[in-house]
Amino acid sequence: KKRTLETENIELHAKNLSLIHENKHDNLTGLYNKKTWQDKVGERIEAGEPFGVIIMDMDAFKTVNDKLGHIKGDEVLKKFGEHIRSSFKREGEIGRGSYFRHPNDEELPLGRWGGDEFGIIANLSDGGDDTDGLTTEQRMKVVEDYANRVMDYFVSQQDEDVLALGFAVSLGGTIWH
Repeated sequence: KKRTLETENIELHAKNLSLIHENKHDNLTGLYNKKTWQDKVGERIEAGEPFGVIIMDMDAFKTVNDKLGHIKGDEVLKKFGEHIRSSFKREGEIGRGSYFRHPNDEELPLGRWGGDEFGIIANLSDGGDDTDGLTTEQRMKVVEDYANRVMDYFVSQQDEDVLALGFAVSLGGTIWH
């Protein structure tokens, strides 16, 4: 089969895109890695609009790894990445679909900080003419309440052997003005 310059360029472009993706994402969950996620936070700070950050931490995750093995721990992490990606992309789920996707985002601003810590960036500006009548603090409360429901559902779906170890997900949030 004869290779053309065009075919080689297409393959090279695809490999470059793959490398860029690998450089910006956590290889286990597919979410942004810590550096990329921190860069996204920096972009929001520079934009000067209010936003919130929610940090999610898996409680007793080390025990899951120690007692059930790293394969089971990796399975929990992968499922968590899939769960939060699907949960936070839903339009209108919390009354306003733009809470979790900024117009400039190519994907949801979800990141894995490290072993069992994750973060999400929430838009808290009033959207100009598209105001929902809520203050920044009220929007953050809506976001935190929704995030808590997402975490509670995730925990409820875990296997009994994981739950027996005290597995849970805690979260905390803050606002930048």
